[in-house]
Amino acid sequence: MMRPTPAPLARLRELAADLVQDHRGIPYDVIARIDEIAATLDRERAEPTDVLNAAYRERSALVAGLIRVGGFRAEVVMAPDTEGWWIVYVETPAGQLSWHIAPDDMDLFSDWPVAFGSRPSPWDGHTTEEKYGRLARLAAIPVAKVPKP
Repeated sequence: MMRPTPAPLARLRELAADLVQDHRGIPYDVIARIDEIAATLDRERAEPTDVLNAAYRERSALVAGLIRVGGFRAEVVMAPDTEGWWIVYVETPAGQLSWHIAPDDMDLFSDWPVAFGSRPSPWDGHTTEEKYGRLARLAAIPVAKVPKP
């Protein structure tokens, strides 16, 4: 899964491609250098993207594990704000938690009953700060006392 190319980098690639096709009197070594710089930027951009993708995958695995181990009710719906992505909503004793899930990570959510669909979001309006406050409260509950749904 690749994140979108930042606009300035995409524009640099377009300019390099235009210059290669119609060099407009610009020396070839200048054109080649522009293309080389653009290729280097592409490689440098890919490394952080790989790290980001790995972090998303790890977070998705943790969320899937939280649902399984906690026995919490979960629902997965299509994300209305990010094409191709999903949102998992988890109902816990500390309140609702939710995370965006990348398409490549949906395999982590395919083996237990969740509601796949495009119906309106069951989101309770929580902010990211509220979500992590709820998660902290959930983590503070002694394991033996976590109520089962």
